[in-house]
Amino acid sequence: MKFTIYRRSEGAICYEGHLPIDPAALETFVRGAMASGLKWFWASARTKPLPEDSLYKHLPEERPLTPLEEKTASSFIADHSERNVDGYLRFIFLLAVSAANVSRISSPEGLSAALEAFAAQKPGPLYVVLVQLGDSAGLLFVPPHFAQEDVETAGLFRIPNAQIAKTRKYDQLRLARLEVLRKSLVAAAFPKSPVE
Repeated sequence: MKFTIYRRSEGAICYEGHLPIDPAALETFVRGAMASGLKWFWASARTKPLPEDSLYKHLPEERPLTPLEEKTASSFIADHSERNVDGYLRFIFLLAVSAANVSRISSPEGLSAALEAFAAQKPGPLYVVLVQLGDSAGLLFVPPHFAQEDVETAGLFRIPNAQIAKTRKYDQLRLARLEVLRKSLVAAAFPKSPVE
């Protein structure tokens, strides 16, 4: 498994790669996330129809921002396990916030402001943002000072330096830059609310 890192001097940076998504890895991730001391939330959306024999037809077409906790863990794993008719994942994004700042992402305006601050690395409630666009590699956005040890702190994301195959400028992400994705992420988190 190889990763590309997109760097810049100011603002969030991004690791791009295929993160483990098999159920065993997801269960380990969920346990680590819940033990990390951070509060984790995800939202997802089905982008294409499912195969006739899909085991995931019961899942909602759109899942609004949902806390990742013991009672929702099976839904999180199911969202990550669903494949559409082309074999691709749902659109999913996951974020971590400090427990004291959960209320700051509880509205479209609050989440938008938090994402904007995180992308620019201004003070805000977010620690990490993971985006899975479905038919492409996962995008893990972290602060620029996020050392490799920090990525591994809770055993959540292990990206050894040996697995970083390429280093590129952040602007080369183009339409996948967090600043560009912000409105789509807010719309996925709050599908019934208009997004400014």
